[in-house]
Amino acid sequence: MYSDEVFYYIKLKGGICTAEKRIRFKNEYKLSDNEIDILVGDKPLSEFYERVIKEGTNPKAAANWILGDLLRMLKEKRLTSEQIPI
Repeated sequence: MYSDEVFYYIKLKGGICTAEKRIRFKNEYKLSDNEIDILVGDKPLSEFYERVIKEGTNPKAAANWILGDLLRMLKEKRLTSEQIPI
């Protein structure tokens, strides 16, 4: 049913939902492993990313914006991903 990769992520990354999200981000959104690690490693950030995608934004463009401009802005303003001002 699940590949060894899925079980690795289930064990290491926090459960079946996280593993499924990682696979979805890779297969549906074509994100790199590094992009996936950052987004999925931060629950509020991954939830924000998915909301942006649901609004019709290109998944790769959304990831680039979030992982670049948005994270830089949060760092400059000393905010966490839970405090995304949107």
